[in-house]
Amino acid sequence: MVDNTKVTITNAQVLSGHNDRVWSVVWSPQGDLLASCSSDKTIKIWGKGSDGYLECKATLEGAHKKTIRAMCWTPDGSRLLSVGFDSQMCVWVKGEDTFDCVATMEGHENEIKCVVMDSKGEFLATCGRDKAVWVWEKDEGEEWGCSAILNGHSQDVKKVTWVPGTLTIASASYDNTIKFWQQGEDDEWNCIDTLTGHQSTVWDIRFTDDGRFLASCSDDQTIRIWSRNDEFEGKDFYQLICTLEGHHDRPIYSVSWSPDGNLLATTGGDDQINLFGTVNPHSEDSTPSFILMGKKDDAHTNDINCIAFHPSLNIVVTCSDDNSIKIWLLAAE
Repeated sequence: MVDNTKVTITNAQVLSGHNDRVWSVVWSPQGDLLASCSSDKTIKIWGKGSDGYLECKATLEGAHKKTIRAMCWTPDGSRLLSVGFDSQMCVWVKGEDTFDCVATMEGHENEIKCVVMDSKGEFLATCGRDKAVWVWEKDEGEEWGCSAILNGHSQDVKKVTWVPGTLTIASASYDNTIKFWQQGEDDEWNCIDTLTGHQSTVWDIRFTDDGRFLASCSDDQTIRIWSRNDEFEGKDFYQLICTLEGHHDRPIYSVSWSPDGNLLATTGGDDQINLFGTVNPHSEDSTPSFILMGKKDDAHTNDINCIAFHPSLNIVVTCSDDNSIKIWLLAAE
């Protein structure tokens, strides 16, 4: 990216169908399907119709008794896992025309906020209001069993994710911190580092696909960019290299990297989308800097809860408390 590059953000489609706030949207690994989940206790699967636009292909319901908060796909896209405020995790298997719930697991004391699967499909991590991160391993059939409960955060854990290419978990919390967890030689999971700096709840954390950079966003209205320390020896697994502030005037709820790691999209309670580009992102000799390349005000009429880049196209999707999902096209000016 270069300093004078600008990106326009144009709405291409509005997806309607949920009758309550939409919490999360996730693209399938192949990018052919989009899953959305809502306080209306349903998941909707969207796919391309005959006219080229997305349409609802299936509505998944009846498994969760309360708000569905988050979802993740298996690496091959054959299954979708969902978690919610009913403390349940459900496994949905993709059929020819729909998805069937084939297993339901419980364990967390209350609301589950996030679920993520490692790149090989061998482990799951979940987190929730009980201040814990749970690690799950595959049992027989479609069942998953809890193999570890990681306690270390002092407040709700809002987000968990895997460091790309590793079995290291990162977690973000209401206690303003980000923690990293690894399994030791004794099979015990330990916290290996804690990132501090945010002044309020850390709502989201996302890695570039190569794991070099981590973006975090917070109730403190800042985005922080962290760089992996390849010489890590027990301190500063990721180091702060940049703080983006003054671009949002309400809490920032979601961040997403483009597949090449050159663009970062952010959104939150101020109903706007910001798009940052990196200067010298792959240089080994200088620290990358980040500039605002695009902005969309009033993208929704209420809080935007999630933003996600398409895995291969210049598209982002957002979802909101206004019950809608929007598809946005990105184009260089």
